[in-house]
Amino acid sequence: MDWIDSEGPAEPLATPATRQVRLPRRLSWQLEP
Repeated sequence: MDWIDSEGPAEPLATPATRQVRLPRRLSWQLEP
C-alpha cells in the first residue's frame, strides 16, 4: 500500500481514506497493545 505512505495532496480522492487509515495506524499502539 504505497498510497498510504504518500503524504502529498497528489490524490485528493484518497485524502479522506488516508485520514481514516492514518488514525488507526497512529493509534495502533493503543488499539492493539
